[in-house]
Amino acid sequence: MLSKKIAELVPRELGLGSDIYGLQFGNTLKDLNLHKIAICVDPSIKVILQAKKTKSYFIIAHHGLTQRSLIKFNEPVLNQFKLLSANNISLFILSSAWIAASGGISDIISEIAGIIVADRWYVNDNGLKKPLGRVGTPYNQNLTLDILIRSLKRKLNLKYVQVCGKLDINIKKIVVICGISLNEADLFEIVKNNCDTLISTDLVYSHFIFARKLGLNVLNVPHYACDIIAMKKLKMILSLEFPRDEFSFIESENPIILM
Repeated sequence: MLSKKIAELVPRELGLGSDIYGLQFGNTLKDLNLHKIAICVDPSIKVILQAKKTKSYFIIAHHGLTQRSLIKFNEPVLNQFKLLSANNISLFILSSAWIAASGGISDIISEIAGIIVADRWYVNDNGLKKPLGRVGTPYNQNLTLDILIRSLKRKLNLKYVQVCGKLDINIKKIVVICGISLNEADLFEIVKNNCDTLISTDLVYSHFIFARKLGLNVLNVPHYACDIIAMKKLKMILSLEFPRDEFSFIESENPIILM
């Protein structure tokens, strides 16, 4: 069954305990009769309507309708649930498990950045260690921050990345931690482990200030750009696993607009 295969590729236990994972709406019984499956970053109204149009009755998304369990419904989320229910569409959520999984977001960004991954980078999740990050050295021994920035912009088709650091100094050790919020203790731990560069997707101004004090290079890559590449890769993987079924990627659209 499709849901069983997803659980093998993206094990629930790799993700954060507070995440939504698995079926957020619907059931797995229709796995036996699936022929068209939609894959997306966010299950927006637009995505659900497109899934209906293409007769895709199972949606696999990175992010859920909500980030956490619902205490009460709000109108936008209620409208999404109504649309799913009216069209008998099930929704399967991957959340941070897809960041940590082998071949998932952290591995994909590491590969794009030209990193020889030596180990996983573990984050604390209420006393449990979750392998959400990757750490390693650059393939290019002469890699500088400036070269890395230009490479990421080209490969991810980006107009910008947020950067703090010395552009002309050679990079020796890089850590990739995407999709989760970090704190000052995390940055200090990165430096303590002799990493000189951090690639992330969820940094804010205070991270850059503290990183500069520590002498840590930081690159903040747009979150959606990383997610969309990873979900397209998942589509390719599942298409090979289930050649008789039709998998389509539906564009969610980046909610952040650069003016």
